[in-house]
This record gives sequence, C-alpha cells and structure tokens, in this order.
Amino acid sequence: MIMDFVTGAALLLALCYLQAINVRACQGRPWLLRLSSGLLFGVICLVGMWLPIAPHEGVFFDARTAVLSMAALFGGAWVALLAGLIAAAGRLWLGGIGMYVGVANVILPLLMGLAMRALVQRGRLPLNALSLWLFGVLLHLGVQLVLSALPAEHYQRILTYLALPSLLVLPLAGVMLGLLLKDIGQRQHTERDLQFSEARLRAIAGALPDLLMVLDEDGRYLEVIAPDPQLLRLPVGALLGKRLHEVLALSQAESLLAFVRLTLSSNAPQVTEYRMQTLAGLRLFEAHARRLDVTLEGRAAVVMIIRDITERSLAEEELRIAAIAFETQQGMFITDASGVILRVNQ
Repeated sequence: MIMDFVTGAALLLALCYLQAINVRACQGRPWLLRLSSGLLFGVICLVGMWLPIAPHEGVFFDARTAVLSMAALFGGAWVALLAGLIAAAGRLWLGGIGMYVGVANVILPLLMGLAMRALVQRGRLPLNALSLWLFGVLLHLGVQLVLSALPAEHYQRILTYLALPSLLVLPLAGVMLGLLLKDIGQRQHTERDLQFSEARLRAIAGALPDLLMVLDEDGRYLEVIAPDPQLLRLPVGALLGKRLHEVLALSQAESLLAFVRLTLSSNAPQVTEYRMQTLAGLRLFEAHARRLDVTLEGRAAVVMIIRDITERSLAEEELRIAAIAFETQQGMFITDASGVILRVNQ
C-alpha cells in the first residue's frame, strides 16, 4: 500500500516540474502566470484522480491534497480558486459515496495553504522543510477528520489500511513539492532582480558621456557602450569579439594589453592616457579601469571608463602657452573691471 502511495505521489510531483517551464514561459506576465498555474495544478489533480488508490467503490485516495495545498501556498488565492474548481469538478464527475467528502478534501488543503501563506508573508512562520512537514501532518489529520463523515465501515477500513501509509508519504510529498516550488520562486525572483540590475546599469552606462568597455585578459572586446560611436576605431558591432591586436597598431595594442593585465593584477583602479585614430579623427583619451570580481566566459576581465580629453588637453596647452607668454621681459599686470590688480608677472 505504501508503494502505491509513493508511486502516485511521485507521478504528481513529476508533473509539478512543469511549473518551472510555466514560470519561465510567463515571465513578466503575472496574470497569465496565475491563470496557467491554476490550470496546471488543476489538471495535475485530475491526473491523480484518474490513477487513484480506491479502497472502496466511490472512495479515492491520491496526492491531490499535497498538490492543492502547495498551489495555494505558493500561488495565492486566484491559483487556488482555479485549481480547486477544476479538482472539485473532477471529483463531482467521478461521483460515488465519497463524492462530497472528496470535494471537502479539495477545499480543506486550499484553505490551509492560504492560511500558511498569510503566516509566511507576515513573517510569523518560516518556510522550510520542517514547517512544510508539520503543515503536511496537520493537513493529513484534517483529511482524516473529513473522512470520518463516510459510513462507519468504510472509514474504519481506511483507518486500518490507509491512515499510516498516507501519513508517511503525503506529508513528505508536500515537503518535496513545497521545496520545489520555493526553488522555482527564488529563481524567478533572482532572474527578475538580475534583469532589473542589468537594465539599471545599462541605463546608467548609457547616460554617461564616456565610453564603457569590458575587455578580457586577452584584450578581447566583450562589451562596448558608446554614446558617441564616432569616438571608436570601428563601429560597435565590428569591435565585439575582436582582440586589441586585430583593431589597433601593434605597439598601441601591446600597450593597452599591458594596462589591462596591470589592472587585473591590482586591487586598485588604474588610469592611463593614450591617443587613438577614431572615426572622428585623432583623439586623446583618459581610461579608468578596474578588475571585475567575476569571470566572463571563463576569463578574467576589466571594465574601462574612457573619456575623450582632447579638448581639455588643448585648453590646458593653450593655458601653458599663455603662461609662458605672460612671463616675458616686459612688465605686465592683469586687473578686473574695477582696476583691482589680479596678477603681475616677474
């Protein structure tokens, strides 16, 4: 009898793995996820009813209580309602002396699952293997209480032959299903957080006036964000996947590759200046680089923020020339509009 319970529970748990595919397919569409999850769990319950343990004609045992309780716990009210309607309709269609008791054992796990969901959301109950197992035991006791509404001879036979096997198997099935759905939910949250983080970083990088590049330890362009593509040697699409030596002159490529490897060997940011012929002409750049804490495609990499300092360099050169010209053999001084002397040469 225990093996019959194990076989039935294993089948339903295997079908519940479809929820992982369902969650991924409905990413970003919560209403569709609720609808499809309710339908999926409801259909899984129907499958369980078609392959039940039947101690008497019209009395069916399967793992639908575990499925429905976890559907309510992790899916919420709308998922619970849809799955419950499908399961209840299936049980009414099967009929028999246990029909109304069977419907009651559809409603009970849904209500208990929603109650546990409320406790978990309010921080009053942890969601772990122990709490799921205790929940499963309480659910099993509740199911046994509902079954006491059956005729006495049927209920006595259930207590004798099915109570212990169901107590051993169904709470464990609920634990396994609960941990599976918890893992699916955590992965969904992680993927959503990663997408949000990536979108935020791309927005920040796109708002910067500087170039942003990610190069691996071999000098290969892994990422290029260029608000002004004219500041690149080649268009972005032509750079990605290429190495520095395929884009730049040998001496310049070696110099920048050495800078990349210096950055990788240091815990501190590194700064360098270099000139490069771009689509906009010869420009002077200042690059700030830092090692990434993770590998990309199995290789160490650095992120570089590159600023065009050509105009700033020209302005500084003009200031140096003006300073030299100011220090001539002729006496000179500078005043403001009110005649206040601001500067006098030697």
